[in-house]
Amino acid sequence: MQTYHLVINTHEKYAIVNALAYYDLMHTSMDKDDKEQWTMCRKEDLADLGGDNSIDKLATRVANI
Repeated sequence: MQTYHLVINTHEKYAIVNALAYYDLMHTSMDKDDKEQWTMCRKEDLADLGGDNSIDKLATRVANI
């Protein structure tokens, strides 16, 4: 198994953790209230990272290391 290193800031770290937690919950059990909470969380992550496609850019960055 290869090991990779990625330098990220605090906002990026939280966005990655939130995305992984959302992915897990999405595939186990998510109700309407959970979805509403994650929608607000995503909006905050987007604002912290600086824009509409910032999460996609972060995902691309992680994928390309």
